[in-house]
Amino acid sequence: MKKNELLLNVVSKGLVLFNGLIILLVVNSVNVTCSWIWGQPETPKELKDEFRKF
Repeated sequence: MKKNELLLNVVSKGLVLFNGLIILLVVNSVNVTCSWIWGQPETPKELKDEFRKF
């Protein structure tokens, strides 16, 4: 019985660590994406006027 409790404790702590790492990965991906989007050069005015739909 003691082995099963120890194994369950280790697995549950491993899952908590894994979930924390996944959250860090998601936050990092969002930050990189936002940085990439905001770092894009501005669209030229001629191009905006040429492809304007309204």
